[in-house]
Amino acid sequence: MSILLRSLTLQAIYAATNPEKFFAKIQQSEGDPFKLKFPIGKETLFTGTPEGAKELFDAPAKTFDPTLPNPVSPLLGENSLILLKGERHKQEKELLMPLFHGGMMRSYGGSIREIVNEEIDQWRSKGCLTLAPSMQTITLRVIIRAVIGVTNKEREKTVILKVSRFLAAYTAPLMLLPWMRKQAWNYGPWAEFQKAKKALDALLNQEIELARKAGGSTDDGGSLLSKLVFMRLPEGIGLSEAEISDQLRTLLVAGHETTATALVWALYYLHKYPRVLERLVRELSSLGASFNLDEIEELPYLEAVCNEALRIHPVVPIILRSLNEDFTFRGAFAKKGTNIGIATTLLHSEPRIWPDAKEFTPERFLGKSYLPYEFAPFGGGARRCLGANFAIYEMKVVLALVIGQLDMRLIDPGKRARPVLRNITMGPNIALKAKVKSKIAKG
Repeated sequence: MSILLRSLTLQAIYAATNPEKFFAKIQQSEGDPFKLKFPIGKETLFTGTPEGAKELFDAPAKTFDPTLPNPVSPLLGENSLILLKGERHKQEKELLMPLFHGGMMRSYGGSIREIVNEEIDQWRSKGCLTLAPSMQTITLRVIIRAVIGVTNKEREKTVILKVSRFLAAYTAPLMLLPWMRKQAWNYGPWAEFQKAKKALDALLNQEIELARKAGGSTDDGGSLLSKLVFMRLPEGIGLSEAEISDQLRTLLVAGHETTATALVWALYYLHKYPRVLERLVRELSSLGASFNLDEIEELPYLEAVCNEALRIHPVVPIILRSLNEDFTFRGAFAKKGTNIGIATTLLHSEPRIWPDAKEFTPERFLGKSYLPYEFAPFGGGARRCLGANFAIYEMKVVLALVIGQLDMRLIDPGKRARPVLRNITMGPNIALKAKVKSKIAKG
C-alpha cells in the first residue's frame, strides 16, 4: 500500500471512529471551507457553517448532482433516488413525494403503535433491553410493514433477518475503504456483503412479483411497494424490477437505520438528563393511558426532544454534492466536477447558533424555529430527505409510548457514549443497556 493510500486510510479510520472530533480539528486548523480527501471519491471542499449550507441549499437544483462514487452506492444501488441525477431524479422524486404526505404518514400510526406495544411487552418480560437493537427492531418492523406491506409474522422475521444481515455486512471499512471491496475465492468481507445483498434482492423481487399479481392502489393505506409497482413516469413507462428493488432497498435501509439511531440518542440523553425526562413525562401524562395518536402533534416538548436528539449527534455526518458547473463556494472558486460537502456535526454545533452545543437542551427548540441551513438533520435543498416527516412522526410515537409506559434506568449510567460511524449512521460507540419495569397500563 502506498504512503498516500496509508495516509488516506488512517484519515478515514479517524473520521469513522470519532467524526465530531475529526471535523472540528480539521476546521480549527484549516479554517472554513476546508479540503478533505478519503480513499473513495475526489477531494471535497467542506463547510460547517450556516453560510456555506445556505449557499449549497439555495443553489438551483441543476447546479449539483449526487457525488459519485458514493460511499453508500453498494447499499442502495444505482437506481436509488438518492443517487439519481438530472431530469430522472426530478421525475422520480415527483412520483415518490405523494407517498410521504401527511395523510399517508399518519395512516401507519396504528401499525407503529401495535409494533411498539408488542416490543414493550417483550422488554417487560425480560426486565431489560439493549437500546440499539431494540430500536432497530421497532423501526425495521415499521418500515417493512409500511414499505412492503408484510404483516405475516413468519414472513416478517425472514425479511428482518435478511435486511439485518445485509446491513451488518456493510461495515464502515467497506464504506470508507474501497480497496477492501474485493473478494478472494468467494471469501472475505466483500464476498459476505455480496451474498447478503443477493439474498435480500431475491426476497424483494418475490415481493415485487406478489404485488404485481395482487394489483395496486393509489389510495392511502396500501404499502409503498404496491404503489411503486403501478407508478408511471410522464411518458407512461413503469419502473423496472431493478428500479423498484433499488428504491425498496433505499427505503428499508435509510428508512429504519437513521430513525433507530436517533431514537437511541434520544433515550440515552433523556436518561442522562433527569430534568428533561421529568418534563417530558409531565407533558405525556396529559394524554392519558389510551391517547389518540393525533394528540402527539400538540406536544411541543416531545417534538423539541426529537429535534435536539437529531441536532446533538446528527445521524448522517456529512451531506455531499458534486458540481455540474463552476461555482464560488464560501469565497473559494470550485471547478465543475468538484465535490462540495457540509459537515453536519459542525453545523449543529456552530456556537453562533447553538450555545452550549454539547448540552442536551430541548428548550432551545421551544418558541424558536431554525432556518434550513442552521438545522439540517435531513439534508436540504432539492435533495432533502423525502422521509423526514415520517421519521419525526415515528420518533414521537415511539418515545410517547416507551416513556409513557415504562420506568427505564440505564445500566452503568456513568459510561459516556460518543458517536462512531456504523453503516450509514453515527451511533453510540458502546452498547447502551437499560432496566425496565411497567409504569402505567399499555397505551
